[in-house]
Amino acid sequence: MKELELDTDIIIPSAGTSMLYRDSSGKYGPPQRDATPDPEETAGTTSFYTDMASLTPEQIDALDDVTFHDFLSRYKIPKSMYSSMAAMQANIIFVVPVDRLAASEAIKVMRDFATGGAACYFKGGYGRLFEAFTEAFTRYGGEVRLRTKVARIIVEDGQVRGVDT
Repeated sequence: MKELELDTDIIIPSAGTSMLYRDSSGKYGPPQRDATPDPEETAGTTSFYTDMASLTPEQIDALDDVTFHDFLSRYKIPKSMYSSMAAMQANIIFVVPVDRLAASEAIKVMRDFATGGAACYFKGGYGRLFEAFTEAFTRYGGEVRLRTKVARIIVEDGQVRGVDT
């Protein structure tokens, strides 16, 4: 972010907090839970995270042909958790339906979030992040063309060098 001179504020959850929500006063904090969790769902959630964290790279690669939906369905997790993961992983990050997302890719990203400090929030929302990237892209000579069909992405030496429209 600093290399691109982006001015978007980042909000990082404190240790032990996986999600932040903005309340009506505009303050960010962990979600409030009103209901007592179902013991079976708690056990399923614990198994899911334990299994996901303990998979070896080879075991993760073996999940290339397993959808994230099928992987999640192995565990008795709350519907709200399934919905959150389906929305966050499939729809927001990968922009594919949860039954089309490879479990291997979803798990790699979730582990990155958990261990690499990737889980953060952008003041102004993710839309502001994309606006900041667009501003930096144009500042360094790029041209943004919305609603333009891409014919080919030009790659040289493993890096994108241009786009044919």
